[in-house]
Amino acid sequence: MQRNKRFGMCCGAGGGRMWMEEEPSQRVNIRRVEQALETNPDAVAVACPFCMTMIDDGLEGEGHGGQGRPRST
Repeated sequence: MQRNKRFGMCCGAGGGRMWMEEEPSQRVNIRRVEQALETNPDAVAVACPFCMTMIDDGLEGEGHGGQGRPRST
């Protein structure tokens, strides 16, 4: 993904952003899922439980729900 490592994109939920309203066109979960899907991945991994929820919601919102649920190991 183009936005990774030092230039990564955080959902901000760990900082309380999950309680803020977002503009529908700027929803971070949709934007991040679109970025991930551009790479045609076999899997998407996250290290944050908030991001796991955001990615799952974003995948469902983009019509990719059920193709593989986030899971922790």
